[in-house]
Amino acid sequence: AGIAGLALGQNQPPATPVITEPQVGRIINPADLHMETGFFSDPNPGDTHLCTDWEVWTSTMSERVWVTSCIGGVERLHTHLGDGVFEGSLAGTTEFLPDTDYVLRVRHRDSSGAPATEWSAWSSRAFHTGPASQVFALEAQDILTSPAPTLRESIGGGAINLPGGG
Repeated sequence: AGIAGLALGQNQPPATPVITEPQVGRIINPADLHMETGFFSDPNPGDTHLCTDWEVWTSTMSERVWVTSCIGGVERLHTHLGDGVFEGSLAGTTEFLPDTDYVLRVRHRDSSGAPATEWSAWSSRAFHTGPASQVFALEAQDILTSPAPTLRESIGGGAINLPGGG
């Protein structure tokens, strides 16, 4: 296959995604798993990123507990729990079990329409959810510093002032 396969018009699968979130070793809020991959890469000129499969499995890989299948749009590279569904033993819930090990799996699909080679290999990353007693700090990313971000009341638009923390 390789370069010779490209010369013959055979589709090559996309590159295996690089998981960038959750970060390795980070304790995860059971209600807020942040899932992200690096950019889509495909060796075939013209193949574009059609969609992504995201899955969360128990640490033993015996049960898939959350999934969003072939999601498009910006969620191809960055998705959230609300973009998928809990299933199996977590069906009907909205978060993972506290203080539990899980595995995130993700793969990218190209636009070739070639069933045997349109999907990348799976990437996986183990993660651990924090205990129910853990308080997780608010994290804000990708926020412009100018103009300065402000919190406002939803009715009336008055400024909200929060006390400083430790």
